[in-house]
Amino acid sequence: MKARGWQVVERVRAGEALVFDGGYGTMLFAAGLANGACPELWNDTHADVVRGIHAGYFGAGSHIVETNTFGGTRLKLNEYKIGDRTRELNEKGARLARATCQSTTRSTRASPTRNTSRRSASRPRRWPTAASISSPSRR
Repeated sequence: MKARGWQVVERVRAGEALVFDGGYGTMLFAAGLANGACPELWNDTHADVVRGIHAGYFGAGSHIVETNTFGGTRLKLNEYKIGDRTRELNEKGARLARATCQSTTRSTRASPTRNTSRRSASRPRRWPTAASISSPSRR
C-alpha cells in the first residue's frame, strides 16, 4: 500500500488538474484576525471559522486544502508565549482540515476544471489535505 500522498501524484499523472486553496491568512484577516495575532491559535479559539474557511475553499472548487499551521513552529509560537502548545495547535489544525475534507462530498463541491474520476457524484470521496509549516525564522 502506498502512502496517501501518492494518490495526488497519480491523479496529476493521469491528467487531472488539481486545485489548491488560496490565501489562508487573507481569509483569517477577513474573518477578524487582528494584525499581529496568532493565526494558529484560531485552531482552538475559532475552530468554526477555520472549518468554514476550509469548507468555503472546497465549495469554490478546491481539491486540496492546507492546514492552518503555517506559523506552527515552536520558535514562532514562542513569540506569542504559547510555544508549549505547538503540538496541540498543529494537531488541531490538521484535524480541522481533515474533518472538513472528509465531511465534504463531491456533490457539494463546485465542478473542477477537469474531472477524470469515475466515482459517482453522490458517493463520498476522501480529498487530500496538505500540512503547511514555514521554516522557523526570527524577524
